[in-house]
Amino acid sequence: MQTQTLTLKVSGDTLMGSIQGGPVEITNGTIDGDQVSFTVVREFGENKVTQAFKGTLSEGELKLTVSGRRGEPRDVTYKKE
Repeated sequence: MQTQTLTLKVSGDTLMGSIQGGPVEITNGTIDGDQVSFTVVREFGENKVTQAFKGTLSEGELKLTVSGRRGEPRDVTYKKE
């Protein structure tokens, strides 16, 4: 299991923040009720990879599906500290 820090801020229906690994700023972030989505653009040398995160927020857990890198989409869970 890998541990990663996700920092989020909400303003209305806009979601902002960063994710560990740089840190990298999230973009296109939205929140609608318990539904959350955002993208992250990571740079590997001269290559840019866009990852899309989409999922739900419930009782201190953010369950997301990540797509856009290394093949098939994968599920990740972030827990509030």
